Amino acid sequence: MILSGCAAPGPGVTSAFCSEYEEVWNDYIEVRTSESSTSQERNDARASLLAAWDVSASDEDLSDEIRETIKLTSQNFTSAFNGERSAQASFWNGQDIVAARCDEAGTPIVFDDRDIPLFGATD
Repeated sequence: MILSGCAAPGPGVTSAFCSEYEEVWNDYIEVRTSESSTSQERNDARASLLAAWDVSASDEDLSDEIRETIKLTSQNFTSAFNGERSAQASFWNGQDIVAARCDEAGTPIVFDDRDIPLFGATD
């Protein structure tokens, strides 16, 4: 008799990924909301955030679901920043998926300042 089956999928993330993902978002928010940060610093923080997500989106240690979620989250973040307000809800849906998988992996994460708008210049 041959038995075959599929194991239940795991969270598809690592503890290190979860910690870093949370940190890069919260670092961005810190710069974005700081009254003393310059426009250039905010642009640099946004570029660093997107670069970190690009690296994560190609990390073979992460599940396909998470890599695809990161790609879509990055696209929605950019769309929201450029004024497509409907993209903000999709962005947060992606963030919630990542947070849920990190929670399942035993590394809960919290995203600071969910209520700030993602769109437009901050000057």
